[in-house]
Amino acid sequence: MLKLFLDEETADVFFRVTEQNGGQFSSSSNFCAHLAILKVCAPALADLCKGCNRATPVPITDVKRGIFKQLLYYVYGGKILHSEMESHSKEIMEAADRYDIPTLKIAAEGCYVKSVKITIDNFVDVYQYEKVKILLC
Repeated sequence: MLKLFLDEETADVFFRVTEQNGGQFSSSSNFCAHLAILKVCAPALADLCKGCNRATPVPITDVKRGIFKQLLYYVYGGKILHSEMESHSKEIMEAADRYDIPTLKIAAEGCYVKSVKITIDNFVDVYQYEKVKILLC
């Protein structure tokens, strides 16, 4: 399945990922995918593709381009590098939750829990984030 990752020739859906920078939209990147793979591995992403085709990209504005690419890579069977997972675990966890990829969310949660450094200054923020994003999901 990994051979199909970003294969434009066989892809039947496209995503246009546009990042926001201070409320303004900056440049965007296009990513291709296969609806059949998304239906099995990322149902929420597949649902976004309803009514879209190769000519009409699905707009994504709530995830950074690099995170979205990692998410797709994982959906296609790729393994996210530990260093990437460690430095972006919070963003990956949120994207995996948003797009219904539970195995990636669990992996990112585990990495986040192991890597977060709790101090007196950040205790309340970390506790509230974990309570909302990890413990209650």
